[in-house]
Amino acid sequence: DFRNTIIVMTSNIGAAKLTKQAAKIGFKLEEEATAEEKAYEEKRKEVIKELKANLRPEFINRIDHIIVFNALDQHSIRKIVKIHLDNLEARLKNKGFSIEVDQKAVHLLGELGFDPEYGARPVRRVIQERIEDEIAEHILKGIFEEGDTIRIVAKGKDRFDFLHGDQTKAKKEPKMEEINEAIS
Repeated sequence: DFRNTIIVMTSNIGAAKLTKQAAKIGFKLEEEATAEEKAYEEKRKEVIKELKANLRPEFINRIDHIIVFNALDQHSIRKIVKIHLDNLEARLKNKGFSIEVDQKAVHLLGELGFDPEYGARPVRRVIQERIEDEIAEHILKGIFEEGDTIRIVAKGKDRFDFLHGDQTKAKKEPKMEEINEAIS
C-alpha cells in the first residue's frame, strides 16, 4: 500500500547559484541575515527556473512541494557546532570528564567547519581533528585525568588551548628528569 507515503527527493539543481551567494554571504551580521531571508522568494524562483530547465514538465507536475533551502548563517552553524560538542560532552562524561567550551572557540569551530560548497558537513571532521583528537592525546599523556574539567578556548585564528577548568594553563607534561626523580 503506497497511499500514505511521503517521498523526499533532493537535488543539487540550482545549487551553483545558491553556492555563489553563500560564498558571498559566508558568515554575516544578523541584519544581513534578515535581508537574506527576504530574498528567499527570489532565490526560490531562480532555482525553480533551473529545475524546469533540467527536468521534464511531466515529472515536475507530479511533485507536490518544492522546498529550497537557504544557505546556513552564522547562528545556524553555531547551533550545529554546539550539537556536536554536546555529543562529545556526553561521551566524555561517560569516561569521567567534563568540558567547557568558550564562545570564541564555538565561533572558531564554526568558521573552520563551514564551507560554502559543502555547508556544515565539515563541522564534524573539524571537531574530531581539532578537539576530540587533541583531548584524547592529552588524556593519554596524563595531562587530564578522570574527574577533570577540560576547558577549550580559542587561541588565535585557527588554534585551541585545552586547559583545566579553573586554571589558565593545562598541566604541563612531566619532563624526563621529573619522571626519573619520581621513580627513584
